[in-house]
Order: sequence, then structure tokens, then C-alpha cells
Amino acid sequence: MKIRTKLILSYTIIALLVAIIGFFGLKNAQVVSDLRMVELPMEQNLREVEVSIWEAIHAANAFRLTGDPKYEDLYYKQISDVDEFFPKYVSLTTTSEEKVFIEKFNKLWNDGKVAGEKMIGLTKEQEKSEGELFFYIDKADDIIDFNIQAKWSRNDPNILAKEMAIREVEISIWESIHAAIQYISLSGGKSTEKTVVGGEETFKDIMYRQFADVEEFLLKYKSLAKTSWEKEAIAKFDDFWEDAVLSSHKVIELSEQSEKQFNLLYEMVDQADDIIDFNMQKQIQERIDKENEEARTTVLISIIITVIGFISALTLGFYISRSISNPITNLRDAAIEISHGNMDVKIVVRPGNEIGELAGAFDNMRTSLKIMMEKYDTNSEEKSVETR
Repeated sequence: MKIRTKLILSYTIIALLVAIIGFFGLKNAQVVSDLRMVELPMEQNLREVEVSIWEAIHAANAFRLTGDPKYEDLYYKQISDVDEFFPKYVSLTTTSEEKVFIEKFNKLWNDGKVAGEKMIGLTKEQEKSEGELFFYIDKADDIIDFNIQAKWSRNDPNILAKEMAIREVEISIWESIHAAIQYISLSGGKSTEKTVVGGEETFKDIMYRQFADVEEFLLKYKSLAKTSWEKEAIAKFDDFWEDAVLSSHKVIELSEQSEKQFNLLYEMVDQADDIIDFNMQKQIQERIDKENEEARTTVLISIIITVIGFISALTLGFYISRSISNPITNLRDAAIEISHGNMDVKIVVRPGNEIGELAGAFDNMRTSLKIMMEKYDTNSEEKSVETR
């Protein structure tokens, strides 16, 4: 084989090994890049989704209990954040399993948003009804203060009985309001069985009992009221009180409906969060584990190919150096022998490459020199004989 061909072949083999090593190096770099460009953003977007859905729950509950518009704004902002970050996660998914979990999450989240929207509307309506309730209660109380008590005559023989009846009416009115506030606000809007007072009654029960007390003591006062102005005042009181009672029932009903929708929202969000924690996050971890395994395999293959390449380069270098240096050394030794006059030195000729051709040419030169020297010696002997 030609020396040039040997060198080209050896360099080609080494270059091929280097290229293979480079390929696996790039593949490993691609795995790292995928982790940075795919799995990491997936994880980050899901984290933002989780944070936003629970902040939306807290904002919704705060708005339900306070009616403060800032909590409504916060709720819708968190909803917007979920709707922003979740599609970013979806755009990075590729497997059919991930698509199934995405569909489940979207259904739960959409159902939760519907419940949240209803809860917001019910809370606003409840707040309006609460305003009406306090308006009617205040008007009814004003009737007692300014249209009844302020006009009593101290000479009225039933004044004490009337005072006791009206006092009980006023006490019952405000205790019913207190119970309603406790039921709606201080109880956290929980169901009646969780707002038990004294182990028996709920705040809702107390409110209804106070309504009954108002009716009972007002009836006693009506039996004592004889004047036309008292009967007229009682009629006005009855109108406002009837509206107050209706408003209180509406407030309670709206509060319970709002609580029901909030519980539904919470349930949907909790299930959606479970899908994130136990399915989507698991899929991301499986992606990471798979790519880490591929990276380890790639590194191992790269190491093996590097070792093979190193050994191959040494072997090729040793082989090529010997295939070049040995024939040249033989030629050098032969040249030294010839310079000492040894024309019978054996020159090994291995045809097939440039050194073999050189050895052949060198051997031909040796043969020619030998023939020339033999002729020279023959001519010299003949001249010597003639001289004699």
C-alpha cells in the first residue's frame, strides 16, 4: 500500500473517530439543552399555575366574606395568570399521556371558573341584600324610637307593659341582626352544623328564634295599643319588618348558595392541583429521568469511543512509523555497506509503496555499480598484463 494511501487512510480513521466522539458530545449537549429549554420551562409554568390557582381560592374566599372589590380584582388576576401560564406548559408537551391529563385539568379548571363566577355574582347580590336588610331594620327601629316611644304619655296606665314589650322587640331585632352577622361573617360562611352555639343552636337558629320573639312581643304591644297613632305606627313598623325578614332570608339563602359555589370551586381546584402534582409533575420527572439515562449512555459511549480512538491512533502511528522507518533503516545500512565496498549486500525489496520502489531502485544501482566495478577490475588486470 502506498505511504500516501496509508497516511490518508489513518487520518481518515482518526477523523472518523473524532467525528463520532463529537456526534455523541453534541447529542449529550442536546440532552442538556432539552432539559433547559423544555423540562425546566414546563416545571416553571406548572409552578406558576399552582401558585395562581391557590391564590385565586384565597382571593375568592376573601371576597365572599368581605365583599371587598380588591379581592375580586385579585381573583380575576390569578385566573388570568393561570390562563396565561398553562398554555405555555401545554405547548411543550408531546406525549399522549400528557394530553389526557391536560384535558382533565382543563375540564376541572373550567368547571371551577364557572363556580367562581357564580360565587362572585351571588356575593354581590348578597351584599346588596345585606344593605337592604340593615336599611329596613334601621327604619323599623326608627319607628319604635320616634313614632312610638317618643309619643307615649306618662299617664298611660299600660305604659310599663308597653315599655317591656317594645324593649323586648328592640332587643330581639338587634340580636337577630347579630346572629345573622355571626352566621355570615364570623362563622366563615360554614355550614350550619359547624356554627353551633352552646352545643345546640346555630346562629341561623338564633336568628329565626329572635324573629319569632319580635312577632311574640310585638303582638303583646299591639294588644295594648289603643290610639290611632299607635296603630298607624305599628302598621308602618310591620311593613319595614316584613321587608327586613324577607331580606334576611334572602341574605341567608344567597350566603349558602355562595358557600356552595365556593366549595365547588375549591373541590375543582383541589382535583386540578392533584393532577398537576401526581400526573403532570410525574411526567416531567419521567422525561428528566429518561434524558438523564440517555445522557449517561451517551457519555459512556463517548468514553469508550475515545479510548478506542486513542488506542487506534497509537496503533496506526506505530504501524505507519515502522512501515516507513524499517525499510529506510535497511536502506541506510545497505548504503553504509556499499560505501565500504560490499557490493553483495542484500537489499530487501517490498514492492507496493514508494519505499519499496526506492529500495528496488537502490538495489538496481548497487547491481549496476557492482557490474561497473567488476568491469573496471577486469580492464585493470588486462592493462597490467600488457605492461609486463
